[in-house]
Amino acid sequence: MSRPGDLAIALGLTEGGTDVSAFWISGAFHHISRLWPLILLGKLCTIALLHVALFQSGNLPHALILVFMLRLVNNPRIMGRHTNPRWLNVVAWGLTGLVILLTAVLFGSTLAGWLGWS
Repeated sequence: MSRPGDLAIALGLTEGGTDVSAFWISGAFHHISRLWPLILLGKLCTIALLHVALFQSGNLPHALILVFMLRLVNNPRIMGRHTNPRWLNVVAWGLTGLVILLTAVLFGSTLAGWLGWS
């Protein structure tokens, strides 16, 4: 039957169950010094991908907010007699549609570039 500290002694973590060996400490620092660039690179790549994705889709939330704003300003229960006239609604909805279309084209072309389709 093995004792709880036998594995630590076998791995060189302790000498007789009490002291940490200098060999293990130097080995641990050696392996950590080799791994930290990979960990850092992984974190930087993740941050870069999130950064690019948020910037490329940055106009999408704004375009959707335009739709909700137009619905809000045209609600007579909220705005009363201060709602937009029909001609202004036509212009506003047309420009909102154009913004949404251009945002979708920009996001689609960026996504196609990421996937190598362009």
